[in-house]
Amino acid sequence: MKNKHLLLRALAAVFLLLILISLVLTALALWYSKEPDKAARARLPEAVSELESGDLVLRMGTVTDSYVIACVSHSDYSHLGMIVKTSPEILVAHATTSDHEGTPDQAQLSPLEDFWAPRLAARALALRLNFLSTAQKEAIAARLIAEQGTPFVLAPKSEPHFYCSTMVADAIKAVKPDFKLRWQELDYPGFKGLYLFPQSFLELRDTQVLMSFIPEGAH
Repeated sequence: MKNKHLLLRALAAVFLLLILISLVLTALALWYSKEPDKAARARLPEAVSELESGDLVLRMGTVTDSYVIACVSHSDYSHLGMIVKTSPEILVAHATTSDHEGTPDQAQLSPLEDFWAPRLAARALALRLNFLSTAQKEAIAARLIAEQGTPFVLAPKSEPHFYCSTMVADAIKAVKPDFKLRWQELDYPGFKGLYLFPQSFLELRDTQVLMSFIPEGAH
């Protein structure tokens, strides 16, 4: 009789555990099934009024590629661009694969509200490069604007390449030849050689983090 009672208690505990697991899995499924509004734009903090042309803006993306980039580069961020205009709206120059359906895989200008939109950004950061003069920042911005439409090419340093990090790095190096960043060696199928990640910009000296936040509505 005692053994039967213990068995019933064990079965009840297992049943309750299964119910708990089911509830957790259901909650997770509901959470991840919520698609961010594709038309939603970021609600920017008031501090964006202090941003200037030449400031870097970074984000942690929301797609699988973004998490792979963040993982291999040991970073909280997977994509970056540079502010090239602040009036009448803040515009970001960056090389991207899928921000805008009509213009995939190329360099483009995006309003900051779109760059940090919750469907694209799980985390956001702005960084000022204090080692650049105002004149240098203006020259860099002009070059980045002129590069709009340039095809996106993800390739190692030894081959022709053009992606978010190298687009900005090459523009800086054009006005500051001694500019250097840390390239990271990869050895994965299809990705072998030196690559440049957004994390390298965060490792630069004489920089200033202007803001860091999680966009409202981001997962």
